[in-house]
Amino acid sequence: MTIRPADKGGAMVILDTQLYKGECYRQLGDGMIYRKLRKDPTEEYYNELTKLCNRGINAGFLLDGGARFIMGTQKRIPIFYTLPKVHKDLNSPPGRPIVSGIDSISSNLSQYIDHWLQPVVKKMPSYVRDSTDIIKTLETLEWREGWLLGTLDVGSLYGD
Repeated sequence: MTIRPADKGGAMVILDTQLYKGECYRQLGDGMIYRKLRKDPTEEYYNELTKLCNRGINAGFLLDGGARFIMGTQKRIPIFYTLPKVHKDLNSPPGRPIVSGIDSISSNLSQYIDHWLQPVVKKMPSYVRDSTDIIKTLETLEWREGWLLGTLDVGSLYGD
């Protein structure tokens, strides 16, 4: 048995492991989204990250401390898993794919960029903090004739 949190609703889902693995392999086998690599690129990516940090230091826009933080990451490969979408199918739920980069090569770089972008992003007129924030914003709007409210459901962030 495999235990995973549900994609929505906060419930825990107990799945037959073969069913769970089958869904993971089905998704990973989609050549439009994923491709199998010939070799582990981790060392190559780390070396490139080191070169870029050194270029940033030499150009004067990255301090030594920032570079040490960015390069002080683990050389761990991100982990793929899925969260079962039981709201779509209880018996054979499709999975929401997750690639967790926690403690991977890019995680410290992501934190560094996030640190510098957060103050800028929060000042943008299109910034939305969370669901409650968007509801409050929508409640203050004076709705005009001809306006449409729409939502999107992203099938894949990285597919064609």
